[in-house]
Amino acid sequence: MSYDDLDSSEAGPSPSCDNDGGSPKKSSIARILFAAKIAIGLTLCAVIVAKIDWQAASSSLAETGAGLVAVMFGILVALVFLSAYKWRLLLSIHGIEYSTLRLSRYYFVALFFNNFLPTSIGGDGYRIYKTMHNGRSRASAVIAVAMERLTGLGTLVALGVASAALLAVGKPVMLAIGVVAAACIGAAPIAWRMRSALPARFLAAVPEKVRSLVRTVAEHIDDYVRQPSRSIAVILISIVFHVGLAFAFYVLLRYGTDQEISMLQVIAVLAVTTFAAVLPISFNGLGVYEGTFIYLLAQYGVPPDVSIVPMILNRGLLIALSLVGAGLYLLDTASTVAGRAASADVVR
Repeated sequence: MSYDDLDSSEAGPSPSCDNDGGSPKKSSIARILFAAKIAIGLTLCAVIVAKIDWQAASSSLAETGAGLVAVMFGILVALVFLSAYKWRLLLSIHGIEYSTLRLSRYYFVALFFNNFLPTSIGGDGYRIYKTMHNGRSRASAVIAVAMERLTGLGTLVALGVASAALLAVGKPVMLAIGVVAAACIGAAPIAWRMRSALPARFLAAVPEKVRSLVRTVAEHIDDYVRQPSRSIAVILISIVFHVGLAFAFYVLLRYGTDQEISMLQVIAVLAVTTFAAVLPISFNGLGVYEGTFIYLLAQYGVPPDVSIVPMILNRGLLIALSLVGAGLYLLDTASTVAGRAASADVVR
């Protein structure tokens, strides 16, 4: 199968995140929040830069070797295709069929938006947009992407808590952070299960649009209950994804910089690091992700001038993958423009 199998008639720009109809006050608040995120991210990056011995970091980076960098890049590419397959599986649970290759193409483009827009919402919005006209409902496209995020974060937290529990001796901070993260993740499904316990008077006061939305979500959630084998497969893919990513970092740290660190320690650190980066306090987690990673690895004896190496490589390789997505997006846009021009010629 080639990219020619993709339906270019659906290609085009992602929906804009701008809200032209918003009030000036809301626009002003949004700009202030955005500026605050940029300021926080830059401040954290400045602190990291000041704390790092860059001569030692350069030596650690040079010692890593091109071979291990290639291994990490290969793992990241494989994880994109694995994520696309997981997305395909989620869509199929809702009775929607797309090829893995087609979704992989959308995923690369979404990766570009995630890395070059203020939040990852841009990439998720693009993926929803490309699967919105699916023959069932627009809600199916939204819920599939949301479930991909939730199952990914949930399994990461579960792996992190399990790893932190095994490593908790002498490192209570890891267990404490893991328990708090698990409680936050677990609150959502508990609240969903308890929705039927709400008083009828309260439900009657809820606007009909909201009640309709809840019914739609409940209908789609039932799809997962009716197809347990596929639902379990989604969880297993999430586990493979996070273990694979942790392995990429482990290889760099253990064999590239010769650090005495275990896979359990890397999984625990990445779980807390990723959870912290999800918090909307900086531009795409910039500074938060790196700072948390460096701080937590220091708890296991890894010096900052070494732990910064996988962070630099991770950012750099993600940018490289994002550029692939940018190229695919331009091809999609060019194909759409050409198709519209051809249609106009036929009409004339």
